[in-house]
Amino acid sequence: MFGKGSKTFAAIGIVGAAILIAALSFRDSATRAPRSHPLAAMASLWPSHPAVTAERLLVDAALAAKGGRSLNADERTRLREMVAAAPLEPQPFMLEGAVKQLEGDTASALRLYRAARLRDPRDTAARLLLADLELRNGQVEAGLSNLVSITRLDAKKTGPVVTALVGYAQAPGAAAEMRRVFAKNRTLGDMVLMELASDPSNLPLIRALAPASGSEGNTRWQDRLVETTLAAGKPAQAKQLWIGFNRAQAMAGEQPFNPEFKPRSARPPFNWAPATGSGGLAEFRPGGGLGIVHFGREPMMLARQLILPDPGRYAIVTAMNRLVPPGRLEWRLQCNSGGQPQVVPVESVKSFEAVADCRGYWLELHAKAGETEQQVEGVVTRVELRKAR
Repeated sequence: MFGKGSKTFAAIGIVGAAILIAALSFRDSATRAPRSHPLAAMASLWPSHPAVTAERLLVDAALAAKGGRSLNADERTRLREMVAAAPLEPQPFMLEGAVKQLEGDTASALRLYRAARLRDPRDTAARLLLADLELRNGQVEAGLSNLVSITRLDAKKTGPVVTALVGYAQAPGAAAEMRRVFAKNRTLGDMVLMELASDPSNLPLIRALAPASGSEGNTRWQDRLVETTLAAGKPAQAKQLWIGFNRAQAMAGEQPFNPEFKPRSARPPFNWAPATGSGGLAEFRPGGGLGIVHFGREPMMLARQLILPDPGRYAIVTAMNRLVPPGRLEWRLQCNSGGQPQVVPVESVKSFEAVADCRGYWLELHAKAGETEQQVEGVVTRVELRKAR
């Protein structure tokens, strides 16, 4: 178990956010349109009504917590009266706990937050406050359990919980505890990994949190990490990640992966991504080959894959099951960082040049519109790159 204060949410500010939730999201007439607040009219007609005074106290306590100050004597008196008048309601206990936490009385704050949770086990604000303080004080298993419970009680609160867990994951030693939690709640774990994958610099942490290689689960976070690593200008690292995630063999040199277009589980961008649109379609055939149908009305991209050729000149050799009208199909080599594409007609012996300044090329198969709406059909059975002399 970790010592007191060894883990914090220093960069999150989760306590302030939870206190605002506990204060019913500042439900006073000053922060909302008058008609949207059911107590606004009552406040003017009956200012001493218990519901009005309780509402005002919630707002005052939230403002005090947000400003980092304790309640004044009058506010404390009203809070005690509120607890006495509503012993089964969680809000007064949450707010009193927030005051104790600001004063540094952790033991009392934990006791009060737990009292609030006991009075309404479905209150997500009480669990959020309690989870934060438990994690801050080394009660890791209890804190993570409360956070997971929030996602089960209210799916709308999953976003803030994921944000909290992402922040907590940065703490030294947190990964081992979180992996145990994720083993029981795989969906939540995938969501945290998805958020971390938005920044490729989180790779060491992702590796520490990710399930063992080969286990079943959501792969969206893997795809996102490949995409963000690629967007960060690191295509070679993105390719290595992709190989590991897809359990794929590294393609030799400049060769595209899956040159015979066989149906494989490996996902883009380093495998083919067939396209379907109003202009036609492309799809993998069961035994291999890329079946294409182009209606001839409009140009479209039929398939593409990212390749990382070494600098030099290359010829593209395409095999098809039938001849197609000249000029209707072409390969385009688009540098991943932009610029004008190089065009190589399928039937041509023309070569293209890979330059050192470009660290990856999109190899794209395009269909062009004909002078008449002549449909083109066929199967691309293989494509390969050869060093040009």
